[in-house]
Amino acid sequence: MSRRMIFLVMFLLVIFGVGAMVWQYFSSTKAVSVWFKNCSSATVISTIKNSSTVSRKTIQKSGDSVRISNNVSASVECSPVDGYAVTVAQITTNRVSLDPDFNNERNKAILKEVQPKIEELVMKAYPKSAEYNFISSAIMQNGEWCVVVLKPKQEDERNGNNLRIIAHKKDGDWSLVTKPEILFNTYAYPLISREVLLRANSV
Repeated sequence: MSRRMIFLVMFLLVIFGVGAMVWQYFSSTKAVSVWFKNCSSATVISTIKNSSTVSRKTIQKSGDSVRISNNVSASVECSPVDGYAVTVAQITTNRVSLDPDFNNERNKAILKEVQPKIEELVMKAYPKSAEYNFISSAIMQNGEWCVVVLKPKQEDERNGNNLRIIAHKKDGDWSLVTKPEILFNTYAYPLISREVLLRANSV
């Protein structure tokens, strides 16, 4: 075999080997695009299944993609800007979106400001709420939703359950968007997100 033929065979073997490696890499990994707002960056955290080996890849720009192995359990953690909470999402599809809520300090400040207004709305809309005490409340969804919880002043068989009411801020004004309920469900309130209803039920 001539030297030229040997070089050609070696060249083809190298090309084949590189191609096989590239094919193996792309077939054993998947591209995941990470989208975020109110975060300075996001970190993809991958853990090899049945192993303690962990790898981290930082994404600086929303919408950028990263390739991860098909044999890992992966999540994305955002580095929030001031006033927002750390958010973690599991990677289950080829696209992950992070939209952190306000942090506890910011929510408490908003609640302190709006709670008297919401309690006033409840008292006007439901005069019988005078038979209840406002015992807890929570701000949700970046300050746009609020739930208040009322407890009967006198508990009996007819009147023994805590009640919840959800308020929503639109165009800067708060309004009540539910009736007093023991618990909320998506059938009665299809226009309110399931996430808000579940959060309200847990307060």
